Amino acid sequence: MTEEKLRRVHTVYGIIMSILVVFLGICFITSCITIYLSGDRPFTRESVSNQLGTILIPILLCVIGIIGNVILSFYPLESSKLRGKIDHGVTLLRLKSRCDFENCPPELLAKIKREKKQRIAYIAVSSLIYAVSLTVAFIYCFNQSNFPSVDITDEVARAVLVILCCTIASFATALGAKALFSASISRELEITKKVLGVSKKASKSEEKPQKKQGVLINIARGAILALAIVFIIIGISNGGMADVLGKAVRICTECIGLG
Repeated sequence: MTEEKLRRVHTVYGIIMSILVVFLGICFITSCITIYLSGDRPFTRESVSNQLGTILIPILLCVIGIIGNVILSFYPLESSKLRGKIDHGVTLLRLKSRCDFENCPPELLAKIKREKKQRIAYIAVSSLIYAVSLTVAFIYCFNQSNFPSVDITDEVARAVLVILCCTIASFATALGAKALFSASISRELEITKKVLGVSKKASKSEEKPQKKQGVLINIARGAILALAIVFIIIGISNGGMADVLGKAVRICTECIGLG
């Protein structure tokens, strides 16, 4: 099988399995609601087994699909490459380290500060909603008056409904805050790119003095090297090198005792 056909098989199989799993989940939810509405003590062994019998075919299809997925895993996509997700936050930090904010236009700095304040507001609001949702769920669950043991099924259902509402509120808040936070990071990234462009222009204007300083430093290094060579030649010519060598030989042979 060619790589293109194998890729199509993987794609079609994944779509079919996704639809099948969603359908099975809907069947389970429908069965639970049907069992709950069937009487005073609905969750008995007989009622549960009867409802599972009605959705036996979707269950078997999911089991067959899982087995097929295991078989399909023996034929992986060889040319598939993993692509890392671009983290705009990390990119923003890298760009900021290269920017010169002291020479940045004030309007760009004001926009960056505004984006930071917006992100702080998103975090504060989402944290408040999380705290309220968690508090409501705990107060309801630990309040004994909500569970008088009259109708256990109804009491548990109401508790699940409260917890589910709190969970949905927290989850929706998390998704919204993440979307707004990512959008703010993206906007600040674009502003930082403009700041980096200004910094590059400023650095280009400073390149000429830096080049002159580099030339002067190289001239000084060359002069010191030439002076060192001159002194070495003078020392060799006046016999200074022989004196140093003789002293070294005497130290090694007399003082240390290598001789």
